[in-house]
Amino acid sequence: MKCNKSLSSLVSRVGLGLLWMKNHTLKPVSGFKRVVFLFYVLFSYTIAFSAIFLKIPTSWFLSVLLPVFDCYLLCLVIHLFSLARLKPIGWLFGFFAAWLFFGELFTLFYYHSYYSMYVIQLVFETNLRESMELMDSSLQHPALWYSVLGFALVSVLTFGISYLIRKPFRYKPILSFLVFAVIVWSGIRQFSAYRKLYLTFVDSEIAIQNNDSGKMPHLNTPLVRLLHSIAFNKAQTMSLDVLQASVEAATVDSCSFRSPLILLVIGESYNKHHAHIYNPSSLPTTPCLERLQSSGHLTVLKDVVSPYNGTSEVFKSMFSLWDEGCEGDWTLYPLFPAIFKKAGYRVCFLTNQFIISTTDFYDVVGGTIFNRPRLSELQFTYRNSKIYDYDLELLQELPPSDTLTTNATLLIVHLLGQHVAFKERYPEEYAHFKPHEEPTPFGGNTGKKIASEYDNATYYNDVVVDSIFRTFQDTECVGIYLADHGEEAYDWRPSSGRTSEAEITKEIARNQYEIPFMFYTSDSYAARHPDIMEQIHGAVDKPFLSTDLAHLLLYLGGIHTSLYKEKLNILSPAYDAGRKRVIHYDTDYDQLMGHRE
Repeated sequence: MKCNKSLSSLVSRVGLGLLWMKNHTLKPVSGFKRVVFLFYVLFSYTIAFSAIFLKIPTSWFLSVLLPVFDCYLLCLVIHLFSLARLKPIGWLFGFFAAWLFFGELFTLFYYHSYYSMYVIQLVFETNLRESMELMDSSLQHPALWYSVLGFALVSVLTFGISYLIRKPFRYKPILSFLVFAVIVWSGIRQFSAYRKLYLTFVDSEIAIQNNDSGKMPHLNTPLVRLLHSIAFNKAQTMSLDVLQASVEAATVDSCSFRSPLILLVIGESYNKHHAHIYNPSSLPTTPCLERLQSSGHLTVLKDVVSPYNGTSEVFKSMFSLWDEGCEGDWTLYPLFPAIFKKAGYRVCFLTNQFIISTTDFYDVVGGTIFNRPRLSELQFTYRNSKIYDYDLELLQELPPSDTLTTNATLLIVHLLGQHVAFKERYPEEYAHFKPHEEPTPFGGNTGKKIASEYDNATYYNDVVVDSIFRTFQDTECVGIYLADHGEEAYDWRPSSGRTSEAEITKEIARNQYEIPFMFYTSDSYAARHPDIMEQIHGAVDKPFLSTDLAHLLLYLGGIHTSLYKEKLNILSPAYDAGRKRVIHYDTDYDQLMGHRE
């Protein structure tokens, strides 16, 4: 009998304890905060559903249960501000959190990605001008209206459900206990993820490691995904300290100055299938380059791809002497402009994006390999301090051609090219193509309009690149033109720009990763270097990855260093044409496209 009383007392105490915990646990989600909590949860589910609709890998189990505690924490912050008599700040935080949810829904439809390292990097490296252009182009993109519709549906559901559960009903206490149980369970389940998230902020090496899909913590709501992405970018910025040390330690054995003037022109966001010189069925967007090709001054390579579809990642890969076969991180290897400068070349860098006097956040924190003062000093002899509305205006910064061969020179020109917003990339007089001329069946009139703006930007870029090459036609000059990555312009779906799908398809690879690559040679260069001309002509059909550009340039410069790899130089007889070309971190491009089994 005593045993039964003791057991009954224990059960009663446990019940009272659970009731006390439930009442206190649910205080941050009571009253109007219950509406906020429900809004966050439903928005999390909307994001998960949209991801599944867009065929982005998503776990229903994790997406339904784990976000509950994340949403609870957001309401807890609002509650704590209220207790501290800082209610306006609490609601300001709540409003900010709601915009994060909306922003990620837009990101899903626009970039086909959750908040990620890649998306945050794009935001950080976008300057004020580009931000305004992006906002303008977003108004024409279906992603914005899908997001607005999602926001409206979540709002209606939130207030409808809140109205129903506000009234007393028979099973309300049971529902209350279920919510309490899910919050507690979700919090316990999320503990390891929060620990990993904390470690990514305090240890840059762990941040890099945790970005691997197998080690990444469960990220179930926009806030934690955003925090993880910021932590990873912070770690990447800190890694530039290692890169700087690698550049300073690099050595050059000797230099023959094989080419007195090497011209490297880097385009932006160039889908080569919109270039008539590559795709005769496209609109006539490249008349100038085709004339250069007919005159024998331009050699067009047919099969070149970029490892990434984001500028910063591409430049780290392209400018570094690191490759997939190297041991350790890319920051352990120097950048080719620094090697050229140490070899005795004058290195000039003209860019219409990354000026060193910028106030853009990503550059200020050292996110690029160009704008950290010491790294810039190690790489460049001269660089411009002003950017222009249009790329042709940048050409006024070009040094006089006769001064460039006085000392051996590497001249790098980085353009705005066809960067979004496309209609801002060319003056009005270059609006050569009209929407009705565009063959795209995607996106209706909007798709045709944006496609025509992209083709006009490509047409203007043709004039710019031709003008740069012709500037040096009377010098002993070898030039290279390539783009950092591709771009979509309503080519195979109602979408433009670049995306960040977890799985790369053939269509994505074709439009976002395949890039133009061309050699320009002046008459005097061709006459004095018949061996290199033969090698260039022999490279037309060879597959190439822009990661290997540095080794090609070192060969053209006659620079001897232990870091040079002949098998990565496309002009060398020892070039490894069967090398695996990896894009988007782990996708075998040639296997994907069916070039090999």
